[in-house]
Amino acid sequence: ADNDNQWVKVTMLGAKGLTDTGRVNRNGIGSVIRFTPQDGQTAMVPVIGGSSYASQNALQKTFGLGSASHGTIDVLWPGGVKNKLYYVYASESVVFPEISCSYDDMSLNPGDYSHCVLSSLKQIKKKGLMDYHQLFHFYFSALKAYHDFRNI
Repeated sequence: ADNDNQWVKVTMLGAKGLTDTGRVNRNGIGSVIRFTPQDGQTAMVPVIGGSSYASQNALQKTFGLGSASHGTIDVLWPGGVKNKLYYVYASESVVFPEISCSYDDMSLNPGDYSHCVLSSLKQIKKKGLMDYHQLFHFYFSALKAYHDFRNI
C-alpha cells in the first residue's frame, strides 16, 4: 500500500547449542512475540513451525509501525523466560537471540542479572551471530526491562 506506513521484521534465534544455558530450539518455535509501536497498539504473534501437510508458516514475523518511528519487542520464550528490546526502528530486521535470564525473575539481583545477560550475549557474539552494536543494544534493553519491571 502506498500509505507511508513503516514495518519491523523479527526473526527468533533460540540459543540451544549456542550458549551454555540456551534451552530453546534455533528457530524459536513456540515463542510468542509482542510488538508495541511507540504510542500504539500491541500486536502478539506466536512462532509456529507448521500449518498443514507440506507447508510451513513463515518464521520471520513482520509488524506494522503505522506512522511511529520505533517500537518495543517483548518475547516470551518456551519455558517462560521473558526478554525485551527497546527502540526498534522502522524498516529494521532484528534477529532476536534467546537470553537465558528473564527480566521478571525476582530471584536475580541486579548484578547477577547483568552478568547472566552479558554472558549469553557474549557467547552469541563469539559465534558470529551479532556484532558489538547489537550486543550493546540488547544488553542495555535487558537492563532497562529489568529496572522497569521493578520500577527502580
